[in-house]
Amino acid sequence: MTKISGSLFTGGDLAGAGAIAAGYSLAWGVELDPAIAEVANHNFSYGDRCHAASVVGFPWAKLDPVDHLHISPPCTRASAANNDRGETQLDLDLARASIEALGVLLPSTVTLENVIGYRHFESFKVIVNELYRLGYWPEWSIINAADVGVPQTRKRIILRAVRGGYLSPLPAPVEWVSWYSAIEDLIPSLPEAKLGDWQIAHLMKLVIGQPVMIHANEQRSLKLRWVDEPAFTQTAGGDSERAPGCNHKFLFPDGTVKRETVRSKARIQSVPDWYDLSGCAVGLAQKILGNGVPSLLMQRIMGSLHP
Repeated sequence: MTKISGSLFTGGDLAGAGAIAAGYSLAWGVELDPAIAEVANHNFSYGDRCHAASVVGFPWAKLDPVDHLHISPPCTRASAANNDRGETQLDLDLARASIEALGVLLPSTVTLENVIGYRHFESFKVIVNELYRLGYWPEWSIINAADVGVPQTRKRIILRAVRGGYLSPLPAPVEWVSWYSAIEDLIPSLPEAKLGDWQIAHLMKLVIGQPVMIHANEQRSLKLRWVDEPAFTQTAGGDSERAPGCNHKFLFPDGTVKRETVRSKARIQSVPDWYDLSGCAVGLAQKILGNGVPSLLMQRIMGSLHP
């Protein structure tokens, strides 16, 4: 029998695409942003059952029961990229709402994904303690998405929990997949771009005879990923269809420079090509992709929940 999954802090439900690939069907989601909930409803068969609502005070008893619950609390204040990081009352409120949902729904299995700094938050401890109290066996690890075949390096906390049983081992690491192999067929259609003078000056110091992915920031720091390496971690910032704010470009041996698009970003997030973002404003698509759980990562993790 097909197992059924629901999610909190659903976003565009990139995790849901992974759940489907792992053999689950999707029942519903809860996502605060109505525009993002609309994208999830557009892409998945649960129709209008991605509820545009806050998890705080949500009527959990009105939802259909699920076998699995996925939780991805927003937690920018735990990110190492945030200079103003630190736990807030909102983080605790969202954690308490999550355990209220767990107490009502009591799914057989649970997963949670977040940035690695979240492990130090009281919010995370609240969720773990409640899982124990409800009879779950939880385990968490820091997993690099590249180790399950996602073509980017992206380290995150992954918690798995099963109620009244034991967890199977995590999937064994696989060979890393390069950014180039993930988007090779898209390269001819990528829009051309230009490098800044300071970027050119930096690159002239190197001997480059192969395609490279370039990451630049406002501090004029330039980093490269070679043709056989995974991409940089995809983020929600910037606007990949216009030059301002775009962090990632691609330089080829003939001197051609191209920039990422929503579709190439989706590929690097291991999102299947059937996932439709064509009706989204670019900034919204960037947010959905950067904040989402890589679909292949979720497929591998959900596939590891049962013996």
